[in-house]
Amino acid sequence: MKRADFNFWRLTPFLKERFAHAIFTPVSFGEVVTKVQYGCSNLAKSEPPGVTILRMNNLQDDGWDLRDLKYIELSDNQIDTYRLYSGDLVFNRTNSKELVGKCEVFRETGDWVFASYLIRVRTNDKQLDPQFASDFLSTYTGRLQIDRFSRQIIGMTNINAEEIREILIPLPSLSKQHELVAAMDKARSQRRQKLAEADALLSSLDEFILNALDISLPSPDSRKAYAICLSQMLGERVDAYSNQPYFQKLFTTIKSSHHHLTNLGNIAELIFSGTTPLAKGDAYVDPPNGVRFVRSGEITKEGGVTPTSEVHIREEIHNEKMKRSQLKRGDILIAIVGATIGAIGIDDFNEPANINQAIAAVRISSNDVLVEYVCWYLRCSLGQGLLDYFKRPVARANINLTEVGEIPVIIPSQEIQKYIIAEVHSRREEARRLRSEAETGWQNAKRWFEEQLLGTAPL
Repeated sequence: MKRADFNFWRLTPFLKERFAHAIFTPVSFGEVVTKVQYGCSNLAKSEPPGVTILRMNNLQDDGWDLRDLKYIELSDNQIDTYRLYSGDLVFNRTNSKELVGKCEVFRETGDWVFASYLIRVRTNDKQLDPQFASDFLSTYTGRLQIDRFSRQIIGMTNINAEEIREILIPLPSLSKQHELVAAMDKARSQRRQKLAEADALLSSLDEFILNALDISLPSPDSRKAYAICLSQMLGERVDAYSNQPYFQKLFTTIKSSHHHLTNLGNIAELIFSGTTPLAKGDAYVDPPNGVRFVRSGEITKEGGVTPTSEVHIREEIHNEKMKRSQLKRGDILIAIVGATIGAIGIDDFNEPANINQAIAAVRISSNDVLVEYVCWYLRCSLGQGLLDYFKRPVARANINLTEVGEIPVIIPSQEIQKYIIAEVHSRREEARRLRSEAETGWQNAKRWFEEQLLGTAPL
């Protein structure tokens, strides 16, 4: 393969060194697979009919995320062409640098196909266990090869089918592969258990916050048919979605609170959003140069924002064309468009940053309201229910800035706000400890796995 890019040749000597004393002879991926295939490019939709289609977003760093599935209508021949079978390896071929080349073994049953930003690899099951391949490609040496072959284009990285065939993989006997996979499965299970405990700590904050506010949410109401009087409508919207019975009950519950009730606009100095410079323009620079360009996917589960951004913009863009969407420390970020809608976190960094149009930034100005309280109020099921009310259930759900300002906010005493924040800090710290232990254990397992194959520890 002829490559002229610097990164390819920069990493080549490192890889030669990694394989120099391999315990098991490395072979190219192409020698031990029977199929390497791009996915289907037909347009997917949110609801059936159709066959379920795996997309780029379903393959994440911690495995499969099948919460947001789409469907696609195909002919029988097309379904046969793109049908996924249990045991197929599925690669992300275009994504962020961390996710491109990420692969997982498909284990689902039924009719599934895969989208064009994915690559399906079927291994020769007499030579290569697909889970063994997936585990090796997540190691230092596996990722080093992905980095060597992949190429970056304006914030997105990609790898193609031929490059995947060129990846080298040490090849012990199948029985040895199964033995190593069993050890990794045990480590994987331990990691998932700790991560589940961390998630439970944060998810249980919901009940704590509602109890502290003395609020009981109404029971779910799944009625498909209902009628209300015009005088009972909650706002100016007359669509069926925003006037469904559950939202009627939710607003009644909020209005009955014995705490002060206002809306987000009344306690905010500023509510604003950003924009996205042209993809083919010169507004972007490679990190760490320029200014962080925060996108909704960088709002974390812990109510914060990732310290690094995959995309940076030039300082002159930040200070001129996007001057009105500059962030300040303590701004609350709310995802208001698409699949991440409702994600909320505080940008808590003393450094320049900007946002795109999928985020609303709220800068709290009231001395009676603590920023962290507002953040976790909006993150709990009460706040999420309100965001559900305001969003438009169209193909790409969205909330506008005016509606963000109209979100009702229950304001208890500062004593209660501080009580809630203290519990948030305590549980968040414990969750971080568990996640750190999970990640440390998993990285140790991957190093051990690699040592069994190459006889050396990662550089």
